Amino acid sequence: MLFLKDVKKSFSQPDGTALPILDVAEFHVAAGEQMVLVGQSGCGKTTLLHVIAGISRPDSGQVRVNDWDITLMSEAECDRFRAEHIGYVFQTFNLLRGFTALENVMLAMRFTGRHVDRARARQLLDRVGLSHRITHKPTMLSVGEQQRVAVARALANRPKLLLADEPTANVDSGHQQQVLDLLRQTCREENVALVLVTHTPVVASQFDRVERLEEFNLVVKDRETV
Repeated sequence: MLFLKDVKKSFSQPDGTALPILDVAEFHVAAGEQMVLVGQSGCGKTTLLHVIAGISRPDSGQVRVNDWDITLMSEAECDRFRAEHIGYVFQTFNLLRGFTALENVMLAMRFTGRHVDRARARQLLDRVGLSHRITHKPTMLSVGEQQRVAVARALANRPKLLLADEPTANVDSGHQQQVLDLLRQTCREENVALVLVTHTPVVASQFDRVERLEEFNLVVKDRETV
């Protein structure tokens, strides 16, 4: 399902020099597999998710999703591929302020050009406990409620790969498990591979596979040996 080979990524600094962020020799996730990615702040977890999703292009290497190498796609092709095959729960939600919770979920469906399934959008919002808030816009929702809308939106298109960047970080303890259960159960039911970044031990402890990025990101390993 997901395979990375010799992926390197750096960013330009103000003085023009390159700051290496990622150097991943190999990373893979099987179809339907659920795993957690942990690591110290600054080790490149969010950057890795962005590279996998095609939001940020690597300097070199392969990023294969469903046997498609997204590094070979044009920006437009990559955007369409992501809409059809990859769900993403962002730390900052990225909800559109002028649209209701229901409209935000349905809008994600429009990007694929396929039928907009209003019933599925309502069902997903109900499953995250927001059936009574579907007509509310983001400014009328709490931070935790916005996060739950973002989770529903990420699942809207029945992706084959779901990337979740701290999906429970802004959710109150009463809804943290609810959000996690929705992600995991839906992924199991629809055979979706899940890569979840978290700093929360109680979340990580529920997964069989937990990987520390600094153990396979050579940039961080090199820093630690200096």
